[in-house]
Amino acid sequence: DSSDAAANGSMLDVSASLKVTHQLLSGRLAQAVNLASVAVWRIDLATQHIEFNDFGYRLNNVKPRPGGLPLKLVRAALHPDDVHAVVNAAQAAIECDGVIDVEARYRNADGSYRTVLTRRVAERDAQGRAVALAGVSMDQTARIAEREKTLALTRNIELITDAAGIGVWSIDLASGRVEWNRQMYLMYDVAEGSAAPSVAHWLDERMHADDRSRVAKERRAALEAGMDLDTEFRIVRPDGSHRHVVCRSRRETRGGRDLAHGIHVDITQRRATENRLHSLEQRALMANQAVRVGTWERNLLTDDSQWDAQMYALRGLEPSDPRSPNELRRSCVHPDDVPDMMTLKAWGFARSEASDFDFEFRVIWPDASVHWLNTRGLVLHDNQGEPVRALGVNWDITQRKLAEQSVRDKLAAEHASRTKSEFLSSMSHELRTPLNAVLGFAQLLLMDKAQPLVAEQAHRVDRIRTAGQHLLALIDDVLDLAAVESGVQALSVETVGLHQVLSEVMLWMEPQAAAQQVRMHLELTPAWLKADARRVRQVLVNLLSNAIKYNRREGEVWVSIQRAAQELVPSWEFKVRDSGRGLSQAQLALIFEPFNRLGLEHESIEGTGIGLTIVRDLVE
Repeated sequence: DSSDAAANGSMLDVSASLKVTHQLLSGRLAQAVNLASVAVWRIDLATQHIEFNDFGYRLNNVKPRPGGLPLKLVRAALHPDDVHAVVNAAQAAIECDGVIDVEARYRNADGSYRTVLTRRVAERDAQGRAVALAGVSMDQTARIAEREKTLALTRNIELITDAAGIGVWSIDLASGRVEWNRQMYLMYDVAEGSAAPSVAHWLDERMHADDRSRVAKERRAALEAGMDLDTEFRIVRPDGSHRHVVCRSRRETRGGRDLAHGIHVDITQRRATENRLHSLEQRALMANQAVRVGTWERNLLTDDSQWDAQMYALRGLEPSDPRSPNELRRSCVHPDDVPDMMTLKAWGFARSEASDFDFEFRVIWPDASVHWLNTRGLVLHDNQGEPVRALGVNWDITQRKLAEQSVRDKLAAEHASRTKSEFLSSMSHELRTPLNAVLGFAQLLLMDKAQPLVAEQAHRVDRIRTAGQHLLALIDDVLDLAAVESGVQALSVETVGLHQVLSEVMLWMEPQAAAQQVRMHLELTPAWLKADARRVRQVLVNLLSNAIKYNRREGEVWVSIQRAAQELVPSWEFKVRDSGRGLSQAQLALIFEPFNRLGLEHESIEGTGIGLTIVRDLVE
């Protein structure tokens, strides 16, 4: 009866301790363990030899020897990366009374590796000293391969191993006698040593009521088809808690006796993990949608591709577009980027140890706009190193590209500005020499007593001298501007009394203010700062000169010094306010532009339009 098979088997329970000895594994239970593909072993710590049950020897591809096998012979088959974990697990079991689990890879005869989950516990003598390690092992290779296939699209999340326990059970179908190993008692939270429950009691009392009908139907179907039973259900423990269990069982006749045996695998933790993974997948999907990251997968053998909805959105398309991802991958790419996109070298799909790739390309949307995308992915190879599958992500980097171009444009503009400043500086020096000659000879003509000029001539020469002086002032300003912009302006930093410098500058400005009939009001506050005194005077002169000459007749100028803070550093703020005509918003936007007189170049007010530019650059 398949109901007997469902209650009979082998199991590892992650929530319980393990105590396996050769005396326990005798008779039918030993047969059940072997048939359930569970390796049982014992390590003698004194001799460092290990003994296996029959399946254990077959699993490790070794032959039994009297007294067991040298432990180092078995560990020689370990994957190099897993040796440390296995040795540590053994030491941990020796040092504690609990059960220690470890999952490791062992080499097969053909050179491939199998993944084995082992559980161990220390055997101790009367004095409590560890004399042996006893344990069980179960090949997890097939289950892990299936799990990796299921979770292929969430490879970025670390694969969580199945830490569920396994219990071993067997049933004599003629007598109804049930045998459990210690793990079964622990899984069902039944006192060890008590009689294992009958199949009827197990079905009616220990299986969750919502699963009984389904499991009974599956057992009958397996019995009628002569097949093994592989099902899943929940068990109910005495405290009312539930455990998710996978049951794998089979029937066979041995020595004229009908037997059922199998295992229960506690997958409670795995179910919780799958729920968390599903939740993570949903959150990752929402996050991808929020930040516009598209995911894709491509079978390199069939060239079939799969896109999520965001991949279409990154190309300005709807997921309902009837064209295949392969067709869209080619048609949406900017023509200049097609050659790189279509080469195996660009994707890293060629035979190579390299498995990841990262490059940028442009796509053209239906509205003809061009967008930059970055693709990053992974190429998976088979055992022969041939690429078989690729998967990755796309995201929009258009704004980053625009920012990079802006930086390049800014650098080019700065280079052009430096070139211009260097040219102006060079030309200003070249102009100064002939201009000095013009001014010098004009002064000589005006001062010549031996051959004095007539009034009209003197007036004309004076016009030459005045224009030359204006041009010389302009050249000096240009030299200052060029020096500041080219970054070669030398500064001599010292302690400067701002109030003292301001008093001096106010005295210099009085004649100009008197000529314009402008009254100046000064609020002096003792203030010292670290600065270049000459440049501070230059800044103040420019600001006060502007306040006077752009003022109105009988206007006023107010000057003050106030405490301030610049990026939390104590500072002084110098304020100039005048009663002039004011500036519009459009003029304010251009106030620091060199040589821009803001529409006043045709008025009689003197100036070059670079004073405020020099002020700003010096202050910065």
